[in-house]
Amino acid sequence: MPFRAGEIIAGKYEIVQLIGTGGMGFVVAANHIELGEKVALKFLRTDCLANQELVGRFSREARASVKIKSEYVARVFDVGSLPNGAPFIVMEYLDGKDLYEVVHENGPLPIKTAVEYMMEACEALAVAHAAGIVHRDIKPENLFLTKRATGIDIIKVLDFGISKVALTGSVFESALPLVKTMMPMGSPVYMSPEQIRASNDIDPRTDIWSLGCVLFELLTGHAPFEAPSITLLTATILEQAAPLLRGQCPDAPAELEAIVARCLEKDPNRRYQDVGELAIALYPFAPRRARLSAERCCYVLRSAGLSQVTLDHNSTRPPPNMDTSDIGVTLPGQMVTRTTGPSAVSMKDLQLQGSNRSFVFAIVACVALVLLGALAFLRQRPAPAATVAATAPPAAAAPVNVPAFPVTATPPAAAVAETATPMPVQAVIPGSPASAAGGSLVAGAKPKATPAAEKAKAKAAASASASPPAAPAAKPPVAPSHEVDVGF
Repeated sequence: MPFRAGEIIAGKYEIVQLIGTGGMGFVVAANHIELGEKVALKFLRTDCLANQELVGRFSREARASVKIKSEYVARVFDVGSLPNGAPFIVMEYLDGKDLYEVVHENGPLPIKTAVEYMMEACEALAVAHAAGIVHRDIKPENLFLTKRATGIDIIKVLDFGISKVALTGSVFESALPLVKTMMPMGSPVYMSPEQIRASNDIDPRTDIWSLGCVLFELLTGHAPFEAPSITLLTATILEQAAPLLRGQCPDAPAELEAIVARCLEKDPNRRYQDVGELAIALYPFAPRRARLSAERCCYVLRSAGLSQVTLDHNSTRPPPNMDTSDIGVTLPGQMVTRTTGPSAVSMKDLQLQGSNRSFVFAIVACVALVLLGALAFLRQRPAPAATVAATAPPAAAAPVNVPAFPVTATPPAAAVAETATPMPVQAVIPGSPASAAGGSLVAGAKPKATPAAEKAKAKAAASASASPPAAPAAKPPVAPSHEVDVGF
């Protein structure tokens, strides 16, 4: 490192320590003097400064990487140059380890963890591809594992577009000797066949090849293509088929093996055509929260006009034994499918599930309405007739045998019609002298009954005594005393 601890760069960055070196440059930790924020400064190596083309590309790609707005991309805050013209980039400081260190220290990762890391990298690449930037150097060393504020792991993609100069045609056409170009190129272990051939039509599908290589290494602990020399390595990548994932990781599902194999197709047209398709295919093997990464990949690429893939995931996973021939990608002119687990579910099946739920809800609603109606009916039901009879005012005494329960006898209608003399009940007029004295005054009563009336009275009494007790009436009878003529 050509700097000392405590040295001030560009008048505002104080050097702290060296934190990493690479084929093209090195990174140091520094403090922003005015803000008190810790940042990372990246510089080109001294031997790379002699190539003005590399210097120009370093600065241009640094400015382009500022356009990549994603939480899964290491943010670039500033760019600058030293007094000797050497450029540098100011990036966010990350605390953690890259995936190369993680795998070689802890061994292969669990399937869900590895797939989730790849889906986060897919989202970062989707934003970059939408901005017209192809990374071309995806490898475990450029995938940095750190933590969110909530403590959840998160992947940060480093060196966007900076190291792509290693395998562009202009680099090989430069005046630099080949031995020097191999240094910034780094290891071609994760490079696609078209990238090794220095093809001029390199597109985002080369990053998909690299993602397949990285996922293979995260699950097995080693890269899919290995050789003792660069010559043999490039020949292996160009000529030999990729090894099968389950041969090195028996626990991997066959569907995941097929996804990795498709990423490592020699022909770019046989790979996934964009990272949105790859994210959709990987989602069934990731935690449910990874669904957001797949949705955002599709949305970003569709908004940029680079893909027409759509995603419509349900939050419930289907059974694991379902057919997995469809990866859940919706393309123009094809049937809409939905993927929520290790397989694809057609929209027809999901509509049937929705109709079944609606039918169940309708039945529950009907039962609830019936119960509420029955409860309201019981509350508004009139009291029984026996209760009404029991609460009615008592009638005058009559020569009738009273049963054990309170029953009011009703005399025959003929007897009542023939009776000229009312029952011996006196009607007291409120406020009369008789009422005040405690006596009684019969208003309009005749002084003496006639012989015919006496006979009718005796006949009615005989009929009443001979007739059986009447059944309880639904309504209380009107007391005869209420029919007395008071003479008004």
